[in-house]
Amino acid sequence: MDGSNSSYIQDKCGIFAIADDKDVYYKTINGLKFLQHRGQESAGISYTKGNIMHTYKSLGLVETVFNDFSDEFNIGIGHVRYSTRKKTTNSIKHMETQPISGNSRFGKFSLAHNGNIPLINKIKEKYDINYDTESDTIILVKIIEKLSHKYVTWLDVLIDLIHGIEGVYCLVILLGNEIYAIRDAHGVRPLCLGKRENGGYCIASESRALQEYHLIRDVKPGEILCIREDLTMESLYQRKLIKNSFCSFEYIYFMKPDSITHGNTKGGIFKNKLVENIRYQLGYELGKQEAHVDRTAIVLSVPNTPIPAAKGFARAVDLEYYDYIEKRKDAGRTFILPTDKERIDAVEKKYIFHPELKNHNVYIIDDSIVRGITFKSIIKKLKNIGVRKIHIRITSPPVISECYYGIDIPTKRELIAHEKSVLDIRKELSVTTLKYMDIKSIKKVFNENICTSCFDGKYNQDLLSW
Repeated sequence: MDGSNSSYIQDKCGIFAIADDKDVYYKTINGLKFLQHRGQESAGISYTKGNIMHTYKSLGLVETVFNDFSDEFNIGIGHVRYSTRKKTTNSIKHMETQPISGNSRFGKFSLAHNGNIPLINKIKEKYDINYDTESDTIILVKIIEKLSHKYVTWLDVLIDLIHGIEGVYCLVILLGNEIYAIRDAHGVRPLCLGKRENGGYCIASESRALQEYHLIRDVKPGEILCIREDLTMESLYQRKLIKNSFCSFEYIYFMKPDSITHGNTKGGIFKNKLVENIRYQLGYELGKQEAHVDRTAIVLSVPNTPIPAAKGFARAVDLEYYDYIEKRKDAGRTFILPTDKERIDAVEKKYIFHPELKNHNVYIIDDSIVRGITFKSIIKKLKNIGVRKIHIRITSPPVISECYYGIDIPTKRELIAHEKSVLDIRKELSVTTLKYMDIKSIKKVFNENICTSCFDGKYNQDLLSW
């Protein structure tokens, strides 16, 4: 695909920003912990103290990175990272760990990014950036540095950025005692704004990370918003809205169930709804489509993301739901591990299976099958326990295409559904039956402008071509 630049790193991450006068360090680290599911490779913060910017970051989980570090400040940004780079050295990983700092004529700044810029090579040419890196985040920093010498105001720099770069990005940028939040005009990735009563402001990839801050609204697609150390907030610029295209995979899998979504459409069905409720609705719709229910079966889920969907499915087909597959408390997300070997090793240790499963027929509900690694391991264990019939139901369509917008959907060759029918996949998994939610049904449930490119191979050309 022209301009896809698949060699560049796609960062599927969590970003956080805060300006307040109370316990800011603690809230920042805690906020990043609430976003840990979005990135487990590295973590970092940048903050301003005494008019000096400081950055602390390292490889590892939030709890490990900040185990021996603490400081007090009133304004800062944070980042947890998961990259799609398959193999690299720790030194390169550390260099690409965010936030990433830059120098401008307006002062030193630090940037944290969630998303992916598919046309990064063309953008480097457009801005005449000659810098050898595979990180689109570093390129964004270099562009800002260059633009700062072109314009009179910092806002003009950011306006050029939001109009000049077509891609998927949520950014938080720390400059002195101000934080600027930017969301691309398509609104592909989530970003929300919260306020503490009689206090400051907080910005996060998901509302669960706002903690004691009351969710005000989403950062609008195409908006440049500023929060300041003096505890003021201002929307500085709004790009003319174009067709929004929120990532359906965020709803289906990536976001935590206790996060709240406002939806991209005014008055849409997801206005102020928990992600958990959306997943329940997907499961319920899938259950309503079950023409011949196996009345001897029980309903299970592959924990933890599809649990609400499994409960919705169970209600729709009038069967009992059981928590007979448990996820170990110390297990992370295998989907975001960088190599197949790491995924396979992690899956083997990830789940606990209840002995009561023996001699049962089961419906297993999950949100997606990408590579099939997790399912093959689970099916093997279920058969070893003595489960008789295994019916798999998926609350999304088959994943048939790569994602160029920041989700680690692998190359087509790695996808279990690539050039295979549902029957082919069922045989490969060696299960009794297999059914997916179809594209038409999922669009009916969402009733929003959503991106489904990984399910149908139809890409938003505004993001992939000039």
